[in-house]
Amino acid sequence: MPRVLAPFNRLVTNRVQGVWAPYLAPWAVVVHRGRRSGRTYRTPVFAIRYGQRLALGVLYGVRSDWVRNVLDAGQATVLRCGRSLDVTEPELIATKGVGLGWFEHYADHAVVVRIIGGPGVHSFDADTLGEHECDAWVAYYRHDWRTLLSASITLVAEAFGMGRLSTMRGAWYVLRANQKWSPYPDNDAPAAREYMRRFYALVVRDGVLDIDPAEAARREVEWWHVHRMHQREGGISEDDLTASVAHLYGFVYSVPEHSVREAARLRVEAMRLSDEWVAAGCRLDSPLLTEERRTLVDSYHLLRAAVGR
Repeated sequence: MPRVLAPFNRLVTNRVQGVWAPYLAPWAVVVHRGRRSGRTYRTPVFAIRYGQRLALGVLYGVRSDWVRNVLDAGQATVLRCGRSLDVTEPELIATKGVGLGWFEHYADHAVVVRIIGGPGVHSFDADTLGEHECDAWVAYYRHDWRTLLSASITLVAEAFGMGRLSTMRGAWYVLRANQKWSPYPDNDAPAAREYMRRFYALVVRDGVLDIDPAEAARREVEWWHVHRMHQREGGISEDDLTASVAHLYGFVYSVPEHSVREAARLRVEAMRLSDEWVAAGCRLDSPLLTEERRTLVDSYHLLRAAVGR
């Protein structure tokens, strides 16, 4: 767009767009600090996410204030899909021919940044995931599907950092997979795998992961199977279950399994506490839930340390 429009947009258009741009992808808002004034500014931009990176469209030329401020500071905050992302390592690139699809038709240049904080595969909040994972497990065993869906929405949003619509669809797939798996002994494992395949395909399509959705779904439901055998039929040790969870973690996060084994072990410990809670009658005031919740939070802290980039 012509540079002559920039002052008008800064005074008028940006203020209007700033109301909805932080919530409606592909728009986002870059929060940056003036190089000389030290003031904080909020600039609406186009943004697309691929994995742990964001491409921020430069619409008014590479001399735009926000571009120079971000490049000079080496960091910024981006408000996208209703969530705040801390970003670093900004790099100004020409968009032509670099594989950004429709983006290059709207912006000749982009500032590419790496996400280091906020929802996402390598930057999730361990406390949020641990708390809501516990809520999801409680809802599952009580067949409280509404609460499970609510907890799943928060889990998917924090763990993968997708847009709102993708998050809602993903949470629904996770709920349906759990419903298909829940009956014992007449659960529907193929249907559970198919719903989890759809979930991981959605994550891949949103640019968050680059993995085979069918294999991820197979490993996901496999640890469910190992846990059920350990829980109800015997012949399976906690070490076997730990290996199964680490097998999934290693594939999804593209890290060596040994690096996530301790996180997997604590997750299995939380499962044991959950199983004891179920056997004791699923009381909501049980101290086992407090211990289970703490153990899940600790597990996610270890996982975050192992997969963070």
